[in-house]
Amino acid sequence: MRIQRLAGASVEVHGKPVAASGLRITGAAHPIDVWFSAAGDWIGLDSIVAGGKTLSYRLL
Repeated sequence: MRIQRLAGASVEVHGKPVAASGLRITGAAHPIDVWFSAAGDWIGLDSIVAGGKTLSYRLL
């Protein structure tokens, strides 16, 4: 398993863009990107799954 920092990004939360920092976790079949707000709160997760589709979880 490997964890690397991702460049800043904008992640949509409650229909609004939020400045985010991220971590990419690799080592499994598909990398997982985990997103955090500037305050350090978890706001989302993205991964590519079978068939090339994107699986996304977002803070509600």
